[in-house]
Amino acid sequence: MPVNISRHQRKKLATFVADHKITQGKYHMKKVIIGLVCLIILAGGGFYYFFFLKEEENVRAASNPPSVQPFKEMTMNFTHEPAEGRFPFTGGAAIDIDGDGIMEIFVSGSRGQGGVILAYRDGKMIDITSETGLSIDEAAFGAVSIDIENDGDTDLVIAQQDGAWVYVNDNGKFTGTRIDADYPTNSFSTAISLADLNGDDLPDLYVTNFVDGANFVTATFNDPDHAKANIMLLNNGNGTFQDVTGRTGTAGVQNSFLSVFVDLDNDGKQDLVVANNTGPLEIWKNNGDLDFQPIAYNPGLGYWMGLGVGDLDKDGDQDLFVSNIGSSIPEDLVRGDLREDQKLNLEWLILRNDGDMRFTDVTADYDLDGYGFAWGGVFEDLNLDGELDFMVAQNYIKWPGHNVNKLPNKAFLQLDQDNKKGFYHLDELGLNNPYYGQSPLIADVNGDGKPDVFWINMAGPVRGFLNQSNGQTVKVLVPDQAGYLGATLVLEMSKGNSYTKQIVAGVGMGTDQTPNVFFAIPAGETPKALQVTRLNGEKRTFTNPKGGDVIDLR
Repeated sequence: MPVNISRHQRKKLATFVADHKITQGKYHMKKVIIGLVCLIILAGGGFYYFFFLKEEENVRAASNPPSVQPFKEMTMNFTHEPAEGRFPFTGGAAIDIDGDGIMEIFVSGSRGQGGVILAYRDGKMIDITSETGLSIDEAAFGAVSIDIENDGDTDLVIAQQDGAWVYVNDNGKFTGTRIDADYPTNSFSTAISLADLNGDDLPDLYVTNFVDGANFVTATFNDPDHAKANIMLLNNGNGTFQDVTGRTGTAGVQNSFLSVFVDLDNDGKQDLVVANNTGPLEIWKNNGDLDFQPIAYNPGLGYWMGLGVGDLDKDGDQDLFVSNIGSSIPEDLVRGDLREDQKLNLEWLILRNDGDMRFTDVTADYDLDGYGFAWGGVFEDLNLDGELDFMVAQNYIKWPGHNVNKLPNKAFLQLDQDNKKGFYHLDELGLNNPYYGQSPLIADVNGDGKPDVFWINMAGPVRGFLNQSNGQTVKVLVPDQAGYLGATLVLEMSKGNSYTKQIVAGVGMGTDQTPNVFFAIPAGETPKALQVTRLNGEKRTFTNPKGGDVIDLR
């Protein structure tokens, strides 16, 4: 039936149709714009991956890799969850809570999360925190285990947002007390290192500190007000500590992630190495009587973070690894307030110890140049062939590229390739870790005499792997006490060669490896004697140890 429409109605209808077409056109244009933005993002992401991320690291493959037994992953039940207003760091320590010679694992949490103690039972790691009474309120970033009171129980010392805390172990139950010290304003403590500086068999502490999140400005090299001093504390033996930072001259010049005490010149005194963010690597020689002498070694300013210690070349002294941001981030983005005349070094650092507090950069010699962002690194013989291997935690939580594609973290074997020693990552070890790794942690948690591996991850799960190698070891149970810090253990072989290890606490980054020592027995070699020398000069000799032996020094 025909419909009569007035002129006014026709005008309204025409206006409606026009408005609808305009609205529809805007909608389609919006869709086109959104589509173009998505294409640009995808194209940019593809460009980033294929032209940078894919080439982020210069990964070297072994030309003739050995056959290895893959590690076996265990069930774990703890995930680190960074709290708002706190840096995303975590920490961990191997600790024998009950003195049975089997290690438990402590992993720290952020504010409100507490921490967790994990024990190996029935083929998996279970949470036994409630059995220990351990309670931590603030974010915790680094931990070491040590018998702080010299009473036979292993305690925890933890670097937290509110300073350093001692958690005393009394028959498996922990009670926490904050260490009274002059902490810098607007700072938090990142890690603890241990030494017996005055020979009284009590552990003394070096506490590294960092500017807090509210006052942190990235890539700040030249603002002294931005740096926070470290603290050296002498143990009084009654639960209190004396600040000797001024006397020793070891406050440092920059915000510090980590330090280690290690006897670098084999003179029976533990020297000090400090990894500074946006600053120099600092090394002090310990002359005794709380006299520390700075060593003039300058690899350049860097983002120095984690520290590893081990005798890589089997010459009887300890070599060093220092982590850096590597090849992950273009230098133009991280120079910050550096002047043109200031040298910036972004590479990892392997320092060969040449004796007499002299060092040579041999990073490229070991094929470890050109790798990406790294945190904690640890040396250990993973496949029990007599060579120190190397694990490195990687990925930066604030770098967008690592949100797109995370590095696997690294498990390197030290191999002879093309007539030279080098480190080569092997996926076949089964230790890849596509998370924000902070540090590896080594401990034998099932008592089979082999070093098991844990990845301590930021904003992610802690992961644990049992060593399945067919090799044999001589395992040495070392007291977690001040009197054994810096002790040197040498396994002499029948062919005249030897393997040297030193007891060093706090290695990695915010982590404390097991105090126990593993000496692999390579095929065709026979151990002749184990020599144990403490810093006080005491020596013990164990003759003709065999593969599978456990030597208890406790």
